[in-house]
Amino acid sequence: MPDEIAFWHDEFLSSFRRSGVRTFLGKKNTVKMVTKSKEQITVEIFADEVEYNDTLIGFIKDVREVVKLQEENALADVLLNACESALVAIDEKGTIIRFSSVSTKLFGYTSEEILGENVTTLMTEKDAENHPYYLKQYKKLREKRVIGTKTRVTGKTKSGTEVTLELTIKEVTLGDKFLFMGFLRDITQELINTRSKSLCNAIIEMSSLAFVAINHVGIIQQFNPASEKLFNRNASEAIGMNVKNLMPEEIRIHHDEYLANYQATGIKSVVDTTREVECLPKGKEREPVSIQVKETKLLGKSFFFGFVTSIRGQLEQRLQESINKSAIEVTTPPVVIIDTVGTILQFQDNSNTLGYRGHEVVGQNVRIFLPDEIAYEHDGYLMQYQRTGVKHVLDTTRVLTAKRMDGVHIR
Repeated sequence: MPDEIAFWHDEFLSSFRRSGVRTFLGKKNTVKMVTKSKEQITVEIFADEVEYNDTLIGFIKDVREVVKLQEENALADVLLNACESALVAIDEKGTIIRFSSVSTKLFGYTSEEILGENVTTLMTEKDAENHPYYLKQYKKLREKRVIGTKTRVTGKTKSGTEVTLELTIKEVTLGDKFLFMGFLRDITQELINTRSKSLCNAIIEMSSLAFVAINHVGIIQQFNPASEKLFNRNASEAIGMNVKNLMPEEIRIHHDEYLANYQATGIKSVVDTTREVECLPKGKEREPVSIQVKETKLLGKSFFFGFVTSIRGQLEQRLQESINKSAIEVTTPPVVIIDTVGTILQFQDNSNTLGYRGHEVVGQNVRIFLPDEIAYEHDGYLMQYQRTGVKHVLDTTRVLTAKRMDGVHIR
């Protein structure tokens, strides 16, 4: 025995003789013993008392290999449970013989619940129906169609929920038998994200708005076809360069500073706004544009998205409207609106032809604009039209004499 056990052995025997308490007798105990060569080995010992002659008998079994295997299994369990992928190991009949803690999180079963069950428990009805046939065919033909490759499969949790999994199968051969180790990773959310990204990219690619995405230091990450047309640059040329190269000099020299200030202060001078600025297409003159900037964060870093559209046509239209308005204000003759008895309701004289302002004449009779010889008859003309409806003046163009505020007659 090792010294630490040998030191107490006589005391154990004496205690048993006195008390009769069978602390170690009648059961298996795993202990250390010492060989002739002083090597400590692990053994399993079963000791018991022989009746009538006060003798103890012991059976000793060398369990070094068993203990080594247990230690290796314990280490394997630690490593597998630390693995990000779920592990499910099955024998050649499909019986589950190993189920990691990650598998418990994924499928909802504890090891106690699932060990000894067929792996089809974790499958959809369709896959479960075909799986025994696949195992039988593999045992017969040994064709590795799935083993060693990544396959997308659908699993079923304890609650009945279906999850999309990435499955990698490894084969372990033990003599003429074989086991399968399945490593599984839930890719449900990954697929959702991929599909969402694909949809967003398709929308962006088809958009008539120029779309430019940059990272936190201004490097272009995405550049859609509408951007290629607006900025006269290929996406392959634009992606990777600084977005300030799309700007006129007076903006370009300050852009890095704007980004740095925003990162430091978080004050949104441009983000979440729509602004009218100028951009600089390659080899062309400046282009007036409207740009709307949005921000998102990924792993703590900011990314900015700019939606850009040319407003040259809008500016030209605004300019034309302004010119037209100015021309109207300068050239339009006086406009007078009266009621049925001749009272002025509205007056506009942008060219100051008659010399009056609107507030000076609204509420008065329109006769103030007429020479006396016409003013005298005007009320009679209005009354006659009200009675007969005969249009002597309405819907016609006539040349007549008007009287300005200063009394001067004009035609």
